Amino acid sequence: MGPVIMALKEKYGQEIVFIIADLGSGDPESEQLAREFKVYTIPAYFFIDATGALVATETGRLSLEELEVIIKEKLLAE
Repeated sequence: MGPVIMALKEKYGQEIVFIIADLGSGDPESEQLAREFKVYTIPAYFFIDATGALVATETGRLSLEELEVIIKEKLLAE
């Protein structure tokens, strides 16, 4: 897990569940998630709200600040 995700998990871990799929590990669960979400580009981010709705997707490297904007707007907005 990269430093950006670790920082986000530390800051928002009480409010948001982070699921990390390591596609290079050969882990069957990670491979299943990649198939289910049709991951073609790495990194890929999927933001799912408390109701289970997919509210945003992003691909490519994003900064801590960019990810925080999405988290605040899509997952923590009231």
